[in-house]
Amino acid sequence: MRNLMLALTLVLAALFAPPSAAASVSLAIQINPDFQSQPLAGSVLASARGAGFTDAAQALAGLQAGKFTLLPGNLEMGFIQDETWLAFDVKVSDPLADYLILQVGPAFLDQVTVYQTLPDGSLQSLGKAGDQVPREQVRVQARQPTFVIPVRGNSYSTVLVRLQTTSSMVAILHLYRPLAFQGQVATESLLLGGIFMLNIVMILVAAALYIFARQRLYLYWLSMVLVTTVLWFFIDGLAYRYLPLSDLGLINVATGLLNLLSVAVWILFSTMMFDFKSISLWLHRGCIGWAGFVVACIPLLAFFSNQQVQGVLLLSFAPILCVTCGVIVLQIARGNRDALLHGPLFMVYLGAASYNLSSLLGLTAISNASVYGWQVAGVLNFLSLQFSVYKRAYQTQRDYQADRAHLLGLLQQENLQLEAKVLARTQALEGALKEVEKAEQDQRQLLSMASHEFRTPAAIIKASLDSLAYLKQSIPPEVDQRLQNISKASQRLNQLANSLISHDRLKELSVQPKKVNTDLRQLVLNVLATYPSDSALQAQLPDHPVSVQLDPLLITIALHNLIDNALRHSEAGATAVTVSLLTSPDAVALQVADLGPGIADADKENVFERFFSSRSSPSAGLGLSIVQTIARSHGGQAVATDNTPQGTVMVISLPLAVT
Repeated sequence: MRNLMLALTLVLAALFAPPSAAASVSLAIQINPDFQSQPLAGSVLASARGAGFTDAAQALAGLQAGKFTLLPGNLEMGFIQDETWLAFDVKVSDPLADYLILQVGPAFLDQVTVYQTLPDGSLQSLGKAGDQVPREQVRVQARQPTFVIPVRGNSYSTVLVRLQTTSSMVAILHLYRPLAFQGQVATESLLLGGIFMLNIVMILVAAALYIFARQRLYLYWLSMVLVTTVLWFFIDGLAYRYLPLSDLGLINVATGLLNLLSVAVWILFSTMMFDFKSISLWLHRGCIGWAGFVVACIPLLAFFSNQQVQGVLLLSFAPILCVTCGVIVLQIARGNRDALLHGPLFMVYLGAASYNLSSLLGLTAISNASVYGWQVAGVLNFLSLQFSVYKRAYQTQRDYQADRAHLLGLLQQENLQLEAKVLARTQALEGALKEVEKAEQDQRQLLSMASHEFRTPAAIIKASLDSLAYLKQSIPPEVDQRLQNISKASQRLNQLANSLISHDRLKELSVQPKKVNTDLRQLVLNVLATYPSDSALQAQLPDHPVSVQLDPLLITIALHNLIDNALRHSEAGATAVTVSLLTSPDAVALQVADLGPGIADADKENVFERFFSSRSSPSAGLGLSIVQTIARSHGGQAVATDNTPQGTVMVISLPLAVT
């Protein structure tokens, strides 16, 4: 408690008047053959506050002048100033006694200097110790300030103890025979070693719980055990004894800040462990806010140490402590399981810690029981809470496994249901596919039958019209016009039949491209020669042959379809259906351009679909679909683009490479 203890004492000192002076008569400590050890409570004189002794000689003179007060117990509040002097007499009646051991506690006293009177009345220094004294200047290396008092040849002597500390001005003096002192050290070492070993184990377990569970409660529990363990390491003198610190002032600073931090984490853990939120949300938030404020102040106090501020912050813990105890009692009354199991022991721990704090402030009697009792109670409380935290983590893990097993079961059920749905859907799709295939087969059969049936009457009509051509001279003009209309209709009927047959063959893939090295220029001329001389056709072809690997029959069908489509969409009397042949290093483009109404951009990609029709391309039929199928069978593509100034350009792109 160090700086905090002094700060708290300064806050409270005005409330307590210094004790009244009593006769400077001490009861001499009798060292007889039966003497082993003795606490010096009730046998020590202390200089009153403000005595102002500057050295041991003045203190001895003051003692002899009656300026010391006999303490009823250990040194407590009322003697605080820059320093305090203590005195006691030793009377030796054991001729075998060589020396005695004086231990001054608590361990966090800054500096203790001891003097002894010699038989001639002079004073000799027995050394100094304390956690602000460099270890190389200390004669007896121990956890608490310890001094050797020679007694052989000095049957009666006075011992003066000078206390200089920034901690709370309390002290416990104990006198030992050497063997008894060794036994005491062994007992304390065993006790403290057991406490720290258990705490380290709990720290490791708490760290493991937090790493695996990642819950705030386990983080608070880890912080509480860790901070409390480090605090005990400092206030029990172990930090001074074992840490190689070049600046011993850091011990005082660290102890004060650890006190504040330990109180803050106690509150954080208590609010969650005992469910403050179920009592009052505002109470929960208030405790969390107070703890957070204290934690936020710690970095500032580390750089700008202020004992009064630290004292006020620690004093503010008192009402929070009372509230915490009240909440635990209320939760016990409500039947809260954690409160029932751990609340009483937790309150015992808080009570022991509070009593230790009040004894260090001099408000209650200080003794080794008050110094170490709260640590023993703390370890017992920690063990109880550790069991509870571990059990909670274990239950959480079991709940997690149960939830996981339940979710896995649901997932398996969903998978089974999904597999059943997929199987049913697959069967439905297979059935639908079979129906589509059957419908498509029926459609192809119908188209094949229709196309063959169309060709028979078309051939009869054409033959009849050809025979009537010999009577053209005697046929009236109006009849001739009707005969021409019949001829055009028969041609359209024949073209439709041919388209249906070609499309059906390509759809069935019964006709695979039989590619041969072909002069595409000559193929185009041969196709154009099949149209009447008065047809609205013109050609733009290279002067040289264009050799391409293709199927002449299929390309001829595609070109006929493009030319027929262009003538059909050209305006009456127009003479601008142009067939072009363009070459590049790796491809050749066969183009058929017309001056018709054109095709909308949105329809250009769809005109090659079967029976596609739109406002810009009505009654497309099967011709362009056949063209696209033939182009793709050759590794090429058919596209529609705009003509200039109007109309459409149909393009078949064919690769020049042999495929």
